[in-house]
Amino acid sequence: MQEIRVRFLRFTVVGASAVLLSGCLVARTQHEEVQRALLLEQAAHRSTMARAYDLEMSLHRAQADRDSRADSLAKREKLLEEAEKLLAQSELDLARATHEHESATQLVDQLREEIGRIGDHLRVFADQKSELQMALEAAEARAKRLGELEKAAARRTTMVRDLTMALHDPVAKGSVGFGVEDGTPVLTFDAASVFLDGTDDVAPETQKLFGDIVAVLAEFDEARIEITESSGDPNVSNDEKLLRLESVAKAFADDGLAPGRVMVSVPPAPPGNTPKKPSKSDSEESPAPKVRITVRTESA
Repeated sequence: MQEIRVRFLRFTVVGASAVLLSGCLVARTQHEEVQRALLLEQAAHRSTMARAYDLEMSLHRAQADRDSRADSLAKREKLLEEAEKLLAQSELDLARATHEHESATQLVDQLREEIGRIGDHLRVFADQKSELQMALEAAEARAKRLGELEKAAARRTTMVRDLTMALHDPVAKGSVGFGVEDGTPVLTFDAASVFLDGTDDVAPETQKLFGDIVAVLAEFDEARIEITESSGDPNVSNDEKLLRLESVAKAFADDGLAPGRVMVSVPPAPPGNTPKKPSKSDSEESPAPKVRITVRTESA
């Protein structure tokens, strides 16, 4: 580019010198022709310079484009290299993950087998536990029941002792019978000593004995008494017996025993047995009627 400019300056100087010299030597027409030729040469030179400049700029653009493409290619190659590295790392990670997945799958299968065996053992243990629990509950219930029975037996023993002590004198004299049937105390009184002569009213002496019995039973809320007539004249109806026994029950109630703790019962008469007019032989053969007082407890 610098060389072209130098040549252009030289040509301009030479042209100017020729014009100056030709003014003196040549005719006007020649001068005009030279001037036209010079203008044409200058125009051609300018066109050449413009083309040279355009070529130079195209060359610069081509070089810049080449350099840009080279940089882009280098970047792409670098990106491709990094992508290949990432792909290789991904393949390695995939292989490692596949191996770990296979190992985890094997471990899961082993754990499932172990869990299955443990489940079988747990079911067996659960069945054994259920059986043992039922046996334990049954043993506890039995022990509780035995404890309650033992406690009840101890209280019955205490009650029998207290009744024996309270009725010691009449029992010793034989006016009151005292016995134990299946662990239950039974008191027997002669009906003649219980009632006043010719009435269903309880005699004062017997009323006092009933009061002693009530005083003992006051310490034992679970105790109930059952009043019956064990034997007697078969010609006396059950209604008459019931009236006398209810008089006994009333006597216990008067001494403070709750009515709910007293029960009166009369055995049913045998079928076809109807009261008949008493005779002297019947009175001699029939045993003396007795009033039975059975002291029962809830556990008895």
